[in-house]
Amino acid sequence: MIAYSGKDPFVFVSYAHADWSEVEQIVIGLKRQMCRIWYDEGLTPGDSWNDDLARHIKECSCFIVFLSATSMSSPYVRSEINYAIAKGRKIIPVLLDRSEMPEGLEFALGTTQFATICDEDDPAKRTEMIAPFLPGEVFAPLLKPCLSAGGYDFYMEREDVFFESETYTGPDRCSNNLRITARTDEGDEIELFKLEPTFAYDVDYVVTQCSEITDDYYVGKIQGSYVVHILGKFGLVYPLTGPDFDALMLFVLRIPQDEKPTVRLVDYQIVNLVVPVLYEGTKLAEAAWGSTIKKRLDAALAK
Repeated sequence: MIAYSGKDPFVFVSYAHADWSEVEQIVIGLKRQMCRIWYDEGLTPGDSWNDDLARHIKECSCFIVFLSATSMSSPYVRSEINYAIAKGRKIIPVLLDRSEMPEGLEFALGTTQFATICDEDDPAKRTEMIAPFLPGEVFAPLLKPCLSAGGYDFYMEREDVFFESETYTGPDRCSNNLRITARTDEGDEIELFKLEPTFAYDVDYVVTQCSEITDDYYVGKIQGSYVVHILGKFGLVYPLTGPDFDALMLFVLRIPQDEKPTVRLVDYQIVNLVVPVLYEGTKLAEAAWGSTIKKRLDAALAK
């Protein structure tokens, strides 16, 4: 199970390794709800163990600590709690059992509201009890999968990445990335494809077709192979001269039996091209900004 590694708001999970069998079921449940979670599985090889933990505690939006007789006596868990307090993190203590809490720990947590799940054995209900304590920002928007097959849910989503620009001062300085991802029943995410257009465009994406590939001769299906069409509507948002257009992208999605799924861009067409007077008679590849999009589509096509 993969720990979150992006830059969006996330939850840091502190626990004693002896309690992992209980904690894991809750982590899986929260990930199924699109909660971004980091725990020590995500430690970077070669980095200082303490430095990596401290950095993730400092950067997290909230800090969950699973308290049990084992974790409350763990100096590592106590150190993580103390550091989270020092950095002003939102702390959510979760009681796994009814062991007596050391006075020092009780004093440190003060009036913090506890989530008591020790009287509930069902992991799903335990997850439901904890989720309301978490800030909404740690949950990724729940999207409807465009396809569910082979033990995966497949999603097409737009990722808005904002950044500073010394040249342009438009109100929406962002790159509208196209992402195609697969998620397992455990909530793990696999990024299958990513297109990063130039920041001058505002882009909307929609799946126009997603169907299993068939062969009329064999009167059957080619198991695990799908054709996916995605329409990208590119609109120029800055006061610049350049084209608006739609890009119809054709992908092939494969779900091998014993391997991870793959997605490949196999073709695209530029349609509904609107070219300003300055660029009349030119091709998209010759126009400012639009040429950048075409280069990136061609690069994705060549992979």
